[in-house]
Amino acid sequence: MLRKKVNFIMGAQAGHEGVGDAAAYLVSKYQLDVVTAYSATFPWPEHSAIANGKTVRTRQIPVSIHGHTFAVAFFGPGSTISLEDLQEDLAEMSPECCAVDAQALVVEDINGRPQAASAGSHDILKNDLRLVKPDVRDLLLDALKSGATILCEVYGGFDRCSIHGVGIRGAEEPTRYHKPVNPLAAMAELGLPQRYLGHVYGVFEPTIRWRGFESLPSDLYADSEILGTVPASHDSEDPQEIAFDFSFDRIQKFIQVCDPDLLYLSSAELLDPRVAKVRKYKDLPDSVTGLISQIESRTAKAVAFVGAGRSILDRKIDRMGLDTRRY
Repeated sequence: MLRKKVNFIMGAQAGHEGVGDAAAYLVSKYQLDVVTAYSATFPWPEHSAIANGKTVRTRQIPVSIHGHTFAVAFFGPGSTISLEDLQEDLAEMSPECCAVDAQALVVEDINGRPQAASAGSHDILKNDLRLVKPDVRDLLLDALKSGATILCEVYGGFDRCSIHGVGIRGAEEPTRYHKPVNPLAAMAELGLPQRYLGHVYGVFEPTIRWRGFESLPSDLYADSEILGTVPASHDSEDPQEIAFDFSFDRIQKFIQVCDPDLLYLSSAELLDPRVAKVRKYKDLPDSVTGLISQIESRTAKAVAFVGAGRSILDRKIDRMGLDTRRY
């Protein structure tokens, strides 16, 4: 995490990697000042995190700022915002926690038909909620010049990038988004000079594939390698097993295009349920450390964080303080 820079956290696969939860952890860990969002898809995917025993879910406002009075969320001119989703998010947060660029697009349902207008001309956002700002770019630049550290959550996984994405086998939704999933594209959309680009974090997780159904197009990638299997129900004698696979080729493509500084393994407890009770890297089972070793040897990138329990903020392992030394 680089101070006075715009740092990015993004999914390295096809989405649903746990980016929102990972971002919430980083905001809490580093007490970040500003969070912004870049979404390659509309509507935005739901993000969730659990803190102090409470589950928080958002669609528009980055979940990472919830409960942090020191963090503010900015929406740039390229954002497409669902008014309904934004109002639902604001029911749990103060309108003072976010600002929307006047050029952002606001979509709402009117008489059963979607209607779109710029935020600057939208009465609810501009006059009722008072979220609209003439130029969010100026606010971000002022924040950076005053010493703020910014984290940008990229909504949407790299494998659905409009340029570098791939056809996802068995996908129930469109396989590609309408925007590039790339930190440089997000910087350009925000109108920020590239010199403000900080660290990029890539979030990935094992992909679930049910054993016995290999003939069906349920796995995401044609080149997936089986990492191992676990019982479908850890507390029963059910013989059914879940296989976990992984596309090393696609992770390497993500690294070539987005050049992440550090990687973040999410949902490691899927590989072994004992992970949920682990708090130190040295105590992780071989199934997890083995995957990390493979990733690092093939990509030359460090896996700095391990999520030992999806959406549980205190179940994260900062491996060997790799990132702390850089901050």
